[in-house]
Amino acid sequence: MKKGFITRYNVGKYFKRGWIVLLKLYKQKLKIMVLLLLVSNLISVRETVSAHPLSKTPYIDESAFQNEELECVHVINSAIRYINENNVTGYKRLLTELYRNGAAKDVSFSDTNITSVKLKSLGGGLNGKTFYYFAYVEVEIDKHSNLWLYVLKKEKNKWLIEKAD
Repeated sequence: MKKGFITRYNVGKYFKRGWIVLLKLYKQKLKIMVLLLLVSNLISVRETVSAHPLSKTPYIDESAFQNEELECVHVINSAIRYINENNVTGYKRLLTELYRNGAAKDVSFSDTNITSVKLKSLGGGLNGKTFYYFAYVEVEIDKHSNLWLYVLKKEKNKWLIEKAD
């Protein structure tokens, strides 16, 4: 029998090699995708904080941003202000219609006092045909640090919060 031919006796060996090769390729692609995601987030890392001159609520310094990024940071700053003011109505105006009527339907902020805000990263990306901005914001509430994720989507020519965790 010639070398390299697959027979019923050695089919398992070739089948196993094929799966090993496929798994190695998949693992390499997965590593590349994770690396690209991390690099895109690291490129856009910004830690800028300032306090609004008229209140005690901390804000992300908007002077470092332009265009759509500036609009998104402004929406996040407004959300922080509404949370500190316990203004649910104002906060809900910043949400997309789907989020406002779904997961955030019964949102409340009883006695929440945000004392520090740091923008850890802001980046954008496509999901299908829709462009989203993603912002990781470190928020300090009563000396406890939390990392919040904001997902922003343009709806009716305005950037609104699609999800906040």
